[in-house]
Amino acid sequence: MSEILIKNASVCDPAQGVNCEAMDICIRDGKIVDSVSGSAKLIDAEGRLTMAGGFDGHTHSAGKINVGRFINPNDARKNPVPGLSGQVARTEKTRAQVGYNTPNTYAIGYRYAKLGYTTICEAAIPLLAARHTHEEFKEIPILDKMGLSLFGSNWQVMEYIRDKEPEKLAAYIAWGLKASRGYGVKIVNPGGGEAWGWGRNVSGLYDPVPNFDVTPAEILLGLAEANERLQLPHSIHCLLYTSDAADE
Repeated sequence: MSEILIKNASVCDPAQGVNCEAMDICIRDGKIVDSVSGSAKLIDAEGRLTMAGGFDGHTHSAGKINVGRFINPNDARKNPVPGLSGQVARTEKTRAQVGYNTPNTYAIGYRYAKLGYTTICEAAIPLLAARHTHEEFKEIPILDKMGLSLFGSNWQVMEYIRDKEPEKLAAYIAWGLKASRGYGVKIVNPGGGEAWGWGRNVSGLYDPVPNFDVTPAEILLGLAEANERLQLPHSIHCLLYTSDAADE
């Protein structure tokens, strides 16, 4: 059993009607409790703001961030912000940090933690790149990590929607999430990935996807229905591109 007593905290908990009030926090085995024993580890918050850890539900922190590192290697050497270094040497407790726009895995964990975050979500995991994404997750310190798996332009998705086979679509989504260890369904420019292979794009919700006789609207609806059929804990997360702009 581990116990912690955080004294002199300025606690903010809107759900409980606590508006930055001075109080103590008792923790036993990772859970907040009414009281702890006299042997509890004591932390004096000295009036600092104390609240639940932040959750960033849309990041690009693992996997495809490497593309940015490849095309902008200078980012690992010099930051674009005056007075900030692109390199932070390792210490007894932290690893070396580099990068600003595309920081390395260690910098991602440390910087988010300094901002009060405890959990981040990688918002786009390609099924074929899932292994590498999780390898990067493993190297990001301190934070809890999760990710959303991409399904918006998968051939199987469009085939099952075209053929009106919702059971097979749901089964494919379930398999894809299990194989990629994804938490939910991400849709980016539905059908646009297939159109791009032919030098085109979908320009609206009802623009047919080449070779599949489906529309982005049908892909969105089919994946939303599969999400509900599987009773997934996360709603579909969608990014739409049109000829004019991107809307999320």
